[in-house]
Amino acid sequence: MALLGEQGLSSPCLDDISHAVAGMLKRVYQDHPSFETFLSACGRVSGQLKHTMLACLTPAKVRTKARFMHVHRLCTWADRVLKLSPPGVPRRARP
Repeated sequence: MALLGEQGLSSPCLDDISHAVAGMLKRVYQDHPSFETFLSACGRVSGQLKHTMLACLTPAKVRTKARFMHVHRLCTWADRVLKLSPPGVPRRARP
């Protein structure tokens, strides 16, 4: 951009903040055990709900390559599902 500016050909420069933020998230959470557990749970839920009447509740698909670009989709999905879930102990954890 600086070279074009020197030649009188400059134009507005918009940095892509989404890639920068995704890189920061990746550095912090890529190997975090809780994040791995969250992704695993999303995968299990997706597999259990697919092809059922509750398929509309499956988590958003997030590709491995662009996982941190679209991680907000999984977080939004998880937040919505938790708001729909009744409070208390999960059924499978009950004695």
